[in-house]
Amino acid sequence: MSRMIELIQGGGVTSPRGFLAGGTYAGIKTAEDGAMDLAILVSEQLASVGGVFTQNKVVSPSVILSRERVAKDALRGVVVNSGCANCCVGGQGLDDAKEMAALAARHVECSEDDILVCSTGMIGVELPMALIRQHVSNIKLSKDGGSRFAKAIMTTDTRSKEVAVSIDIG
Repeated sequence: MSRMIELIQGGGVTSPRGFLAGGTYAGIKTAEDGAMDLAILVSEQLASVGGVFTQNKVVSPSVILSRERVAKDALRGVVVNSGCANCCVGGQGLDDAKEMAALAARHVECSEDDILVCSTGMIGVELPMALIRQHVSNIKLSKDGGSRFAKAIMTTDTRSKEVAVSIDIG
């Protein structure tokens, strides 16, 4: 008898067929050995999407933008940064979230409306868009780039967290 849910050894965000990821250090966080702070996860074609978002009344423009885009049901990917939450920064935050999505979309050659944005880190600080503009093209997307992606979303974590499972749905 086969198991319905099976752990994929060494699996992560690129375990599903058609997903690529990568990350780089852009200088958003303090430099340390092997630091990453900017990453992209992308599907090679439109993929079904769902989202779970904070219930807090104070939300970042990145959350607002991503909530709107998840309503499309099918997207291509997500661009993430750590070190700056893009929260409590006024109207500039939404402009920056939209630009970050557009930069990632150009890099992966898709519509900017097909990219979600996630930002984590310090609150009350604007995204350092000059650094993001400069470094987003340094993200090398690959099937084995999931670990770089996982590392780039870390804030206070002491280690990256990755897991993938295979589910038999008949």
